[in-house]
Order: sequence, then C-alpha cells, then structure tokens
Amino acid sequence: MMSASQLDDVSRETCRVSLFRGAESLGVALSAENCNRLLNYLDLLLKWNRVYNLTSIRNIPDMVSLHLLDSMSVLPALDVLSKDAPVRLLDIGAGAGLPGLVLASLRPDWSVTLIDAVQKKAAFMTQAIGELGLKNCRAVHGRVEQHTNTQKYNLIVSRAFSDISLFARLASDQLEADGFLCAMRGKIDANLTMPTGWEEHLFSKLVIPDVSAERHLIVLRSLKG
Repeated sequence: MMSASQLDDVSRETCRVSLFRGAESLGVALSAENCNRLLNYLDLLLKWNRVYNLTSIRNIPDMVSLHLLDSMSVLPALDVLSKDAPVRLLDIGAGAGLPGLVLASLRPDWSVTLIDAVQKKAAFMTQAIGELGLKNCRAVHGRVEQHTNTQKYNLIVSRAFSDISLFARLASDQLEADGFLCAMRGKIDANLTMPTGWEEHLFSKLVIPDVSAERHLIVLRSLKG
C-alpha cells in the first residue's frame, strides 16, 4: 500500500505559490479550487511514481514547472483555437495525463479524452480522474489508430511525438474537418517541414517559468478543410 501523502504542508505551500506565479506569467487564470486539484494530482503522481515509474522527473519543483506549468502553457492558444465552441479534446500518448489531465482540470466545460498504449499509465490516469473528481475526462488504454469515438475531436494535442509527420498521420482520422492538431515540441529543427496535406496555422514559442529549455507549440490545420 502506498503512503498517504507525499507533499508535506511546507512543500504544498511552496508548490501553491509556484503555481499561482507561473499561471500569472502564462496568462492563465487559476482559482484556489483548480490549484488545489493540481496539487492533489501532483501528490498522486509522486505516490504512483515511486512504484510505477511514470515519469523520470522526480524533483518536486521540476515537476511543477516541467509538468504542470508546461501543460498549462498551451491553454491560452487552445482557448483561441476553440473560438468559444464546445471543445472535444484528445490527448494522444498522454502518459501520466500531461497535458490533457491538467487541461481538463482547468477547463471543466471541455470534454477531454486521454489515450495511452501503456496499461499502467492508463490505470494511473483512470485513478487520478476518479480521485480528483473530474467529470469531464476519461482515460483510454489503447493505440490511437484503433480508437473509436461517437464524435471526432476538434482539438488533438500531444507532447509525446518527436516526429510531427507521424503525429499527423496517426491523429488525422480522429480530427474534425475544421479541427486542429497541436504538437508540443522542444527544440525545433531548422529543417522542419509540415506533413503533406497540412499547413502551419500557428507557431509559438512557449516561455515556461523556471524552464531554460526551448519549448514550442505547433498547430496544424488540414489543407483538405
């Protein structure tokens, strides 16, 4: 049985301050309720990570910046892309729920699906969704090319793909005709080209508080319309 809590009061308060400061820097409105939910998620991730090795990052401040704030950083762009329409978001290769579970926590009006081919990661996400009380989110164990849903998605996000062409190929069948693929990337190759049949709709450099590594968001739109 895993221990009850990994965050003591001091660590929790330090993380709380970092989250509020980071969210303000990113232009994201963070309520006390949302902050508490993200801290509870972090606590769950720390617990499970001791046994199941969900992420290689184990330092708490780094988990706040490289996981929570990094996931949060794309939210302003996704808000613009949604154009106030109902959002059906798919996170491909969600791993421990990043960025999709963070986005679902901050946007309870969005419908969010998290998919991962690794069973232990899907199990963690399912447990986290239940413990955090997220009614707008579900986790799926499987491969995206075999995924079926009653409706297609208007936003598909991933930070799991180093090959943007592979991301586009695997995600295309899940995307609405006027939807967007949102690829979270690190350093960008100067020779990066868009996949055949897709155009670059947005290219944005993300500045994550306390993160020196390069982070980018590339948004693709199908030329088929």
